[in-house]
Amino acid sequence: MENKIGIEAEYILRDKSGKVIIPPAYADRDGFPVLGEIRGEPGTTVEETITNFMKAKIHIERLLNKGGNTISFEAVSNVPLKTYKEAMAIIRDNDEGKDALLSTIMNIYSIDISDYSDQIIKDNKIQGCRASCGLHIHFSSNISDERTINETQYEEIDLPIKILDGKAETTISLYKCKGYEEKEKIKVSTSQLNRPTVEWIVKSMDEKFFDRFAPEKKDRTKFRQPGFFECKPYGFEYRSLSSTPESINALLEIVEFSFKLLNNLKNFNYRKFK
Repeated sequence: MENKIGIEAEYILRDKSGKVIIPPAYADRDGFPVLGEIRGEPGTTVEETITNFMKAKIHIERLLNKGGNTISFEAVSNVPLKTYKEAMAIIRDNDEGKDALLSTIMNIYSIDISDYSDQIIKDNKIQGCRASCGLHIHFSSNISDERTINETQYEEIDLPIKILDGKAETTISLYKCKGYEEKEKIKVSTSQLNRPTVEWIVKSMDEKFFDRFAPEKKDRTKFRQPGFFECKPYGFEYRSLSSTPESINALLEIVEFSFKLLNNLKNFNYRKFK
């Protein structure tokens, strides 16, 4: 069994005057391009997971902290109209739209965000939008097994049936097993992360961390609600946490708890989970 946890943190990029700016295209950024993303490679241990994320974080900081720019982890940020329009133009021109995510992101509490809006409206006019940095935790748990397929090797042996003048006049051919030769190796793998286990992990993460790092209820954007996750080929991504200085400083606790949940899957009782 192999368990892996990965960390992805969204951020806001600000210039030296504190103004929100869009991260450059060569930096990793979200489908909503106002938000940049720091993606750490998944790890099989707490230390590896956090180390991979911190390496990615330092790389992004060195890449973007030029000319006084700074990356900032913020639960909610007001993006001015000009920057918001620039982001929407990038979405239209480059198909970086986040609306496609609405079909893949799910919620264990059936919270529907299809009609939510984060636009800032005043006097019936759009003034900008609210952006929220997310801290996404990637879960993977696979059980695998490997089998070697061997092919039997035979040796032909001729046995005499009739002997005339000391020579075999009639023989019969038989085959003797002389060993085995490896033909191929077959490896099978299955994920432990089915719908009940995913919902149990998401609920456990909500109960442990959501209220601690979430903004006030009135300030939450549509994606900063409890219960959000997205299925991935390797497992799933828990998406409800806010990326803030407080949650980044608590990564050790968050990752330790995440691995604890995966390690406890072998004891998961489907009948008791609701």
